[in-house]
Amino acid sequence: MLFAILSLLLADASHAQPGASCAATDRDLPAALANWANAPTPATIIQPQQSVQVATNAAVPLHIETAGVYGIAMDIPAWIDVRRGDSTLTSSGHAHGPDCSSIRKIVRFALDAGDYTIHLSRTEASSAHLLVIPHN
Repeated sequence: MLFAILSLLLADASHAQPGASCAATDRDLPAALANWANAPTPATIIQPQQSVQVATNAAVPLHIETAGVYGIAMDIPAWIDVRRGDSTLTSSGHAHGPDCSSIRKIVRFALDAGDYTIHLSRTEASSAHLLVIPHN
């Protein structure tokens, strides 16, 4: 039992976030995340594949043209909610960002075409770098 717990803790701790063990942070990202390396820009409405910097205390508009599963990549530890109108959507999955990247996590949501808002919470950070990507 103790071995199983230690294995889980070490597996989580070994997830390579940027640091001394990485030769180059964000250099070898998968193609779907290529825009992450672009300097984030402020945005009033997020579009998929747009690297943006947002305030964590704001409702961030998101526009989806094509229905599908989308991942929201983020660089800080925070809770991500996606809302449509008064309804908060349930995520369809989540994962850590790729090794040696500044992506902290990616949370997936099944989204229809239309307008949504992204809400970030449970964080001490004042801003976050986001990228919304289609998930295959």
